[in-house]
Amino acid sequence: MFSEGKLGNVPLKKIYEDYSKFTSKYNSKTEEEKQAAVKKAQEEAAAKLARQNSSPGPLGGGGLPEGILSEEVSIRCHWKKLKKT
Repeated sequence: MFSEGKLGNVPLKKIYEDYSKFTSKYNSKTEEEKQAAVKKAQEEAAAKLARQNSSPGPLGGGGLPEGILSEEVSIRCHWKKLKKT
């Protein structure tokens, strides 16, 4: 931890000031950068929601299982042959 070994030896005010300096190096984004990041996140979330709401589901699959269509065609052909006789 940041304050390890300092508590009881260094005044709390000094520990806090050092900690503030230390964290400011990592939190140095400007207000404009923060607003831009928030706006970008909001736009991405809105686009994702729009895609989810507009999509009927996956385009592939979802139809008849393979083989059923060919069976249906062969049954119809066989039925036509039976009707002719």
